Amino acid sequence: MRWLAWLWALAMPPAMVYTIASPRTPAEVLSRLASRIDGKGWLVMPWGAHAFVGRLHGTAFSLEKRRWYRNSFAPELRGDIRAAEGGSLITAEIGMKRWVRALLMVCVGPWYLFMLAMLLFGLFGGLGQATSMVWLWVMPLYLALPVGIVQLGVRFGRREAQDLEGLLRACASPLA
Repeated sequence: MRWLAWLWALAMPPAMVYTIASPRTPAEVLSRLASRIDGKGWLVMPWGAHAFVGRLHGTAFSLEKRRWYRNSFAPELRGDIRAAEGGSLITAEIGMKRWVRALLMVCVGPWYLFMLAMLLFGLFGGLGQATSMVWLWVMPLYLALPVGIVQLGVRFGRREAQDLEGLLRACASPLA
């Protein structure tokens, strides 16, 4: 069962959660953040005034880096800014978009159950000798396909996650 937990961790990478304390008030942090992003609508163009797009909802925010290619697995920065003693406290999470995580649970979970059933069926002679050997070679590839797609998207998004964190830290910084 350990391999199943390892496979799940690869298919559903965990989000990075962190907290930033800032000497600025929440209103100052939000205004600095708003001045560095473009609004996000249904369709995001690959060109614009700023490198980041997002939405601000009161003290909550959702940001992502503008890109010229499609990457549903790219990181999204979600967070909340609260007033704290001497400034503000920013709680943020960088990870896959929530709709992508939900879609992966709905689609990849049954895929793995089906492929595991087919692997066991092939291992224990349900398909005959020649077909059974083909299944033993092909099944690991079918099992690795969803994990590979997710990991490729996550790898492409690593730099974006660093840029998003840098944007948030710059908006919270007392300098400039």
